[in-house]
Amino acid sequence: MVKGSKIVRQREVAPSPFLQNSERVFWLFVGVTVATMGTFERVISKAATSVSQQQSQLSMSSFTAARSATVPSVATTTTKSSGSTFPEPTGDEFCLPWSQSADEWWTHKPEWEMGMENETHYCFQKIQNVEKRELLVKLYNINFHGDCSQMLTKRVWSSGWNADFMNVIDGFKHAVLNNKPVQMMNTPWHYADPYGAKPDHENFKGMPPACGKSNMFCYFLPISSCPAQEVGDPKPLREGAFYDRKDYQWYYEYATRRQTWLRRKVYEFRTKQNIQQPCTAIHVRRSDVVLHLHNKRQYFPMKDYLKPEFNVQHNIFLMTDDSNAIVEAKHEFPQYNWMYVDRPRFRASEGGFENQFPSRNPVHEVVVLLSIFQLSRQCNQLIHSHSSFASRLIQEMEASGARISKFKIGDPKKVHHDDNAHTINISKAYENIALTTTKTRKR
Repeated sequence: MVKGSKIVRQREVAPSPFLQNSERVFWLFVGVTVATMGTFERVISKAATSVSQQQSQLSMSSFTAARSATVPSVATTTTKSSGSTFPEPTGDEFCLPWSQSADEWWTHKPEWEMGMENETHYCFQKIQNVEKRELLVKLYNINFHGDCSQMLTKRVWSSGWNADFMNVIDGFKHAVLNNKPVQMMNTPWHYADPYGAKPDHENFKGMPPACGKSNMFCYFLPISSCPAQEVGDPKPLREGAFYDRKDYQWYYEYATRRQTWLRRKVYEFRTKQNIQQPCTAIHVRRSDVVLHLHNKRQYFPMKDYLKPEFNVQHNIFLMTDDSNAIVEAKHEFPQYNWMYVDRPRFRASEGGFENQFPSRNPVHEVVVLLSIFQLSRQCNQLIHSHSSFASRLIQEMEASGARISKFKIGDPKKVHHDDNAHTINISKAYENIALTTTKTRKR
C-alpha cells in the first residue's frame, strides 16, 4: 500500500394500490412514534501475501480527527463456510485492494462490518459490541441454516427509503423472535428498477435497472439462502415500529451491507464533497408530501428551520429534495455557509408521487443517499420536520455514540391534513429565481 495515503474511517459501529395501503399502514404503526420521538480465495490468494508483507504506516483520517495506524493484513489460513472456502483474517481488522471483491466472504461473516477506506484499499473490522455481534450471527444462522419451509416472505414496498427498510427490518425481527428464516419477495424494488416496480408511473419509462435482478440485491449482500418466492406475506408489519431500539440500527446495517462496487462508488462520491465543521445539518423534506391523496404534509419555509432558539451554526449542511429550497436558503439567508450535495433535484412536486429519481439513474440516487447518511455524521446538530427519512438521519448521526442536538419543527397536530396542499407555494415562490440561477450557471 502506498505510504502516506489517507484512510477515511467511517463512523459506523459504520420515498400501486398496495403501496398506498402500505404507506397508510406504515404511518399507522410509526406516525405517533416518529412525531413524538468464483470463490473469494481465488480472488485474493495472490494479493494476500503481498498485503501481509506490507507493514508501512498509513496516515488515517476520520471525519473529525487524524491519526496514524498500521494497515492490518490478511492471513493465508482458510475456513469452510456454506460449502465454500474463505480466507480467515488474523486480528480485528484487515484490508483489501478495491479490485478484489469480498462479497462472498462477507455474506457469510456477519460478525464483521465496514472499516477504513482510502483511494486504493478498503477494510473490514470485527464488531466489538458483543450484543450486536451475537444478534447478527443469530440472524445469519436462522436465514442461512434454518428451515426454509417455515420461511416468511416479505413484500417489497417500494415506497420511501426508510419505510422500505423498516419493512425488511420487521422481517429480521420476526425471524429472530420466531426462529424462522425471512426472505424478500421476488419482485422489483423501485430503488433498483423504478419502471419494473411501478410500470404505471409515466415518469419511470426508460429508466435503466441497476442490474438484472431488479431488487435490493443489486446493491447489498444476500440476506438468506432460502429461495425467493412470488407471493409475499399479506400482513405489512408483524412486529411494529421500533426506531428507538438500538437493534434497529444493527439490523439496518446488516440489511445494507454494501457490495464492493457500491462501497467504492459511495467512497468516491462522498470524498468529493466538502463539509466544513462544526456544522448544523438541516433536512428539508418537500417533494411529494403534498401529493398524498389524504393527510398531506406541509412544506415549511426556511426561516422555520433557523429560529434563534436553535442556535444554528454558521456552517449548514442542507439536505433536501427540492432545488427551490436551496435557492430560498441562499437568497434569504446569505450570512450562512450553505453546503449541499451537488446532484439533480426536482423543483417542488414536479417529479410526482414517490419519484425519488431526478437523475433518472437509480444507481446514482442510491449512491447519493448512502453518501448523505455518512456525510451527516460530520455535524453535531440536526433540524428537521416530520419525516421517516429524518429518523434515519438521527440513527446515522447517533450510530457512533456521538451526542447530537436535535430540533423538530411543525405542530404535531397538523402534520397530516388536506389543508397542507397550499403550502407548495412556499417553494414555487422561488422557481423564477431558481431558473435564473440555473441559466447563469450554464453560461
